[in-house]
Amino acid sequence: NTESKKDYGVMVHTALAKIKSTDDIESAVNSMFSEGLVSVDEKENLLFVITKIIKLPKLKAHFASGLTVKNEAEIISLTGEKFRLDRVILNSPLKGGGGGLTAVIIDYKTGEEKPSHKKQILQYADLLNQMGYTVTEKLLVYIEDEKVVEC
Repeated sequence: NTESKKDYGVMVHTALAKIKSTDDIESAVNSMFSEGLVSVDEKENLLFVITKIIKLPKLKAHFASGLTVKNEAEIISLTGEKFRLDRVILNSPLKGGGGGLTAVIIDYKTGEEKPSHKKQILQYADLLNQMGYTVTEKLLVYIEDEKVVEC
C-alpha cells in the first residue's frame, strides 16, 4: 500500500529529525511514542529501522557523538526563498591545516529515486557554498530502500 508506505517514511523522517547521534535513537523514538505519534508495535519497528539506517556504512560516521549537527536547518537564500535541510553536519577547519568550514548535507527521502532529489541537494550545497562552507558530501537517503546515494 503506497499510502501506508509514505506514512511510514514520514514517521522515520520525524524520528531522524530528533536524532543528533546514535545515542539519541531510543529517546527520539520514546518521545514519539509518548506524544502518541507511534504505537507500541511501530515503536519497536522504528527503533530497528532507524538503527539500521544510521549504521549504513556511508552514514555511520555522520551520527557519531560530538558532531555539530543542525537538523531541519532553515536557510534563507539571497532572493529570500526559504529552504529546510534535513541534516547538516558542520565542521570547523582542521587545527593548523588552514582551509575553511566544511559541511555534509544529508537529505532523507521517501518513495522512489527522482532526478529532482539530486537537483535539490545540489541547490542546498550551492546555498551553503554562498555562506562560506565547502560541502564535502551530499547524501540522499532513501528511507524505504535503506539506500544512500552520493551526489
